[in-house]
Amino acid sequence: MASEVPETMRAVQYADYGGPDALEVATIPVPPMAPTDVVIEVHAAGTNPVDAKLTAGYIKAWPQALPIVPG
Repeated sequence: MASEVPETMRAVQYADYGGPDALEVATIPVPPMAPTDVVIEVHAAGTNPVDAKLTAGYIKAWPQALPIVPG
């Protein structure tokens, strides 16, 4: 069963370092997909400890441009 790939998706991201309040739900473009990629519908998601450290700015040496979608 084939379906269309949407142009946008909802994602949790942060545009500045901080605590949990720095996280925001945003509508962003769907990243480019390879022919072997699949689209899934997500009903719930979580974060892990390294995501919390990145959001808080403890690992700024990790070269990432803001805004960042953790995970």
